[in-house]
Amino acid sequence: MQISSNSSKVKNGDRHNEDSSSLLSSEERYKNLVANIPGAVYRCNCDWTGPDGELIRTMAFLSEAVQEISGYPSSDFINDRVRSFASIIHPQDRKNMEEALIKSVATRTPYILEYRILRADGEISWVYEKGQAVCCEGDEARERKEGQGEIEEFLSGVVSSVSPIANSLCQVVYLDGVILDITERKRAEEKLRKTQDFLNAVLQNLPVSVFIKDAVEQRFIYWNAASEELFGYSRDEVLGNNAADLLEADQANYLQAQDLEVFATGKEVDIPEEIIQLPHRGKRILHTKKVPLFDADGAPKYILGISQDITESKKTETELSRLAIVAQKTQNGVIITDAQGCIEWVNEAFTRISGYVLEEMLGKKPGDVLQGPQTDPLTIAQLRSALDKGEPFNQEIYNYRKDGKGYWVALSIAPIYRETGELEGFIAVETDITRRAFGCLTPTAARLLRTVGWPKCWGILWRKCWGDRYLSLSMTRLGK
Repeated sequence: MQISSNSSKVKNGDRHNEDSSSLLSSEERYKNLVANIPGAVYRCNCDWTGPDGELIRTMAFLSEAVQEISGYPSSDFINDRVRSFASIIHPQDRKNMEEALIKSVATRTPYILEYRILRADGEISWVYEKGQAVCCEGDEARERKEGQGEIEEFLSGVVSSVSPIANSLCQVVYLDGVILDITERKRAEEKLRKTQDFLNAVLQNLPVSVFIKDAVEQRFIYWNAASEELFGYSRDEVLGNNAADLLEADQANYLQAQDLEVFATGKEVDIPEEIIQLPHRGKRILHTKKVPLFDADGAPKYILGISQDITESKKTETELSRLAIVAQKTQNGVIITDAQGCIEWVNEAFTRISGYVLEEMLGKKPGDVLQGPQTDPLTIAQLRSALDKGEPFNQEIYNYRKDGKGYWVALSIAPIYRETGELEGFIAVETDITRRAFGCLTPTAARLLRTVGWPKCWGILWRKCWGDRYLSLSMTRLGK
């Protein structure tokens, strides 16, 4: 019996040693598990205090990873030895955080928080916290607090699948959770937000319509300010709708066919000129480009559209085209110059009258080429004065052809001004009146003029054609 008794004591001692060894091994595994969790894990007591029923959290356990996150050792926060964890939460975030915790505890649901903390080095970091209330019925709660080791007790709540059910017999024992540093993520998000705000500001202020549709139903998901002005629909009226919700069926079908073509070809579609009937603005002419946007797998995702209203420019283009035909086909010579009076364009009639083609006149001043010895100096001076002042000029002037023969033209010059009031150039129209000038002569004088030339016959032509008119004008002025 004695041997048996001793044997029993030995066996009991071995079992105790095995239990202790197993406990130490389990504790070590828990510590290793906590150390390898990416973030600080915690268990805190949850108390209601204060006149307004504030929720007070006191850390019962907090892993050492909190030092990397906050700059403070975990021992500072255990039972608020040096400071409470609430003391390092940014003052502007405390109220929202507390409200979220109170709601979570009241409803026994997990909580997810994002807030700022004040680090030991004075910097501000963002953290992500996820946790839940661990609750038990009254007696069980006291037993759990008294019967578990610190780490084992914590992990039993975190690792096990606790799914608390709120009822009148259930009370909160702990709050278990994990805290992660998300500062870099927040910085990246802020940088992305600023980039998005910048790009949105650019798109909103572009002078052309920019819109984006989803690929599935062609519903608008972006609509800039120029689109509102062009199409007459506000952003609120458009977003979430497609063309069929805004336009007549034929117009909507036409635009949908364009969208399908964009995805079918996988390339940009350029529509230089399309006529669209808008309910608020009537018929408009647009220049539209549509670009397909695909996701990483190559599947259609969006359509980017850019439209420009070219209605007025097309009207101007048509008018200019008609004017160009008139200027080109008229029997009068037409000259267009820049603000300095240098030729930019002449029509066919000018070439017929003067003998000079555009290539010979380009960049030159008309007077330098056309005027000659018998051109009236007074007329030249008046012409130059009008051009210097940017004023109209109407006068008859004697010019010379390319072959050296002289001819009379009735010259009318008009300045061209931009909307800003800046002088852009001049347009001159000249009518060949040589026959009219010769027509006022007697047959004998005309033959003499052709024989001896204009200079020698100046007096005859003056007296015959302009003498009486000049005398009448002079008498009128003297009478005044």
